[in-house]
Order: sequence, then structure tokens, then C-alpha cells
Amino acid sequence: MKKLQHETEQSVRIEPCLSPVWDTAIVNICLLESGVPGNHPALKRSTEWLMTKEIRFRGDWQYKNPAKVEPSGWVFEFENKWNPDVDDTAMVLLALRRVATDDRQKRTSASSAA
Repeated sequence: MKKLQHETEQSVRIEPCLSPVWDTAIVNICLLESGVPGNHPALKRSTEWLMTKEIRFRGDWQYKNPAKVEPSGWVFEFENKWNPDVDDTAMVLLALRRVATDDRQKRTSASSAA
């Protein structure tokens, strides 16, 4: 619990979990909206990192989804291949679509698979 505790002079709050994927996608979008160019090196690095977090594992969701779809999605945590979800995936896709990468095909396949 101590690792998730954030203390200031006025308050103490507990962060329920660490959410680096979700947070990175939101920060990328905010930086882009504030005028940082999509080809900025920091945005390119964070976008590359987001692409490495794509989940291509057929988790337990496949049992209630009879269609044979290609697995793809993102979660908000560091390592959780079992539960990609719609809001995290959507946030990452919003970030991915606006940042230039050195491997455009990889980015496009990540964006189109989800």
C-alpha cells in the first residue's frame, strides 16, 4: 500500500494501481494538443513503447466471442495480457494515430488490428 500512497502537505491519497499505458497515451495526446509536434523524439519514443504493449494474446474473452477475430488491444497496467479493454485500447489508438514513427507499417498494423 505504501508504494501506491501519495502524500502532500494537505492530503494523503491512495492510487489504486499503476497505469503507465493509459497515462502515456493521455500524456501523448495532451502534448500533441498543446502544440508539441508529432515527430518530436520524446513522442516517438513513447509511441514505440506503447506499440510494444499491444496484446496479441487470446485471453479468456475468446470464450464469449464466437467470431474468430485477431486478438489485439491494450490495458492500463505494465503486464496484464488477460484483460485488454475498450477504453484503454481507444486511448492508445487516439495517441498512435497522430505520432510519426520510424516503422509506419508496424504502427499501422497495430492501429488496424485493434
